[in-house]
Amino acid sequence: MVLFAGRGDVAALGRRPKRRRSNSTGFASVPLLKICLFPVPKVLENEILKTAKVVEEHLDAEIQKLDQMDEDELERLKQRRLEALKKAQQQKQVILILP
Repeated sequence: MVLFAGRGDVAALGRRPKRRRSNSTGFASVPLLKICLFPVPKVLENEILKTAKVVEEHLDAEIQKLDQMDEDELERLKQRRLEALKKAQQQKQVILILP
C-alpha cells in the first residue's frame, strides 16, 4: 500500500498527485486512516476507549459538582484561585529580581 507517491510513482501513474492544503498546524489534511502505517490492535483500541470513558466520567463528575455549588462556595473558590495566582506572581517576581 503506497501512502505517498514519490516522483517515480507519479511518472508511473501518468498524472500529478493533488496538492493538499495544510491546516493551521502545518500538516496536510490527510485522513487519519491514511496516516497510520500499522493497524491498531483491537486490545489497544479497547484500552484507549476505556481510558477515554474514565476521563469523560471524571469530567462529568467535576461539571456536576460545579453545577451544584451555591454562590458562597463559588466565591470561596474564586478567592482561593485569586490567592494562588497572586502567590505565583510574587514567586515569579522574586525569581526575576535574583540575578
